[in-house]
Amino acid sequence: MNRLEEIQSRISDQGKSVFGYTVDWIEWSAKKNLEIAEDFADFTVSQLRLPVEVSGFADFRHSMRDSYGEFGDVLKHHSEDYVSRLKDVPEDLREIFQPKKVTKKAAPAKKAPARKKATKAKASKSKAKKAA
Repeated sequence: MNRLEEIQSRISDQGKSVFGYTVDWIEWSAKKNLEIAEDFADFTVSQLRLPVEVSGFADFRHSMRDSYGEFGDVLKHHSEDYVSRLKDVPEDLREIFQPKKVTKKAAPAKKAPARKKATKAKASKSKAKKAA
């Protein structure tokens, strides 16, 4: 196998790996988004029913605080699922998307141009022009 075929094979394998993982990610994410949407719908309905189910303002306030706390826990659980899923990205895919560290060669320091000193002749010419 020559070098070109080897490179094409490696790119093909990496491309299939990336594509396969991407499809799996999209499927998982779509299902997860449906779960989250269901949880939002349940929370919204429970908030709408809350004034009917409570007996007084203190009970309403307590029930409202509890429902928001429970919903926050649900959202925290969903976010933890996303984080754990991102941590499980295969190492070969991580390597593909990791930027390569490029070391820059130190450029030689540029010397500042030497300053020209005004000669007496130039100074006298400039004085003569000003006088004229």
